[in-house]
Amino acid sequence: MIRFFSRHPTAANLMMFALLLLGLVSLPQIKRETFPEFSPPYIIASVVYPGASPQEVEQSICMRMEDAVDGLAI
Repeated sequence: MIRFFSRHPTAANLMMFALLLLGLVSLPQIKRETFPEFSPPYIIASVVYPGASPQEVEQSICMRMEDAVDGLAI
């Protein structure tokens, strides 16, 4: 292939021009997004429980929240 294009430089230039033209023609069809939409596979929840110890918060709130969302599909 290299031998062919070294013997026929016009063919190499035509191929380069065709590839550039094909790229410019397909440019408007390329999907471009500044901020792509995606759904993260996790949930962030914060709970304020004044005066409770970490063990109380875990038992009374966190474990109940985990059980409630356990069967949800993403």
